[in-house]
Amino acid sequence: MFTTSIRYLALTCTTVFFLFSCGGSSTQTPTVQNTAPIAVAGQAIIIDEVSRVNFDGSTSSDVDGNIVRYQWEQVAGLSLTIFESDSAFAFIDIPDITEDADFVFELTVTDNVGASAKSQLTVSVVDTCLLYTSPSPRDKRQS
Repeated sequence: MFTTSIRYLALTCTTVFFLFSCGGSSTQTPTVQNTAPIAVAGQAIIIDEVSRVNFDGSTSSDVDGNIVRYQWEQVAGLSLTIFESDSAFAFIDIPDITEDADFVFELTVTDNVGASAKSQLTVSVVDTCLLYTSPSPRDKRQS
């Protein structure tokens, strides 16, 4: 009887040892990696001067969460004011210009974990005064 109790105790201790060794009672949780969002500022735009340009970043996405912040900023060109710059939908007003010009804007989106992504959009503005200027009398004589 004493021998049976020792065998039972040894078998129980061995089983408990193997369960703990194999991770049977581990309390660690797996680490989940956050995927950065995808920023979509939109397609390049060609527009006449003295116009309003609407930006739409609403097609930006995040596969494992949601976008909690939008931020539009200008990164190149004559300085312009961006209205609603902290929204998916922003806009600018193009002033009267003296020559064709390019303006570059950047959208930064941030997800609920703090990861961010950027996308740029170029706005090419056409000086319409150049298109509608009539030739001078001197130019007419030369033709």
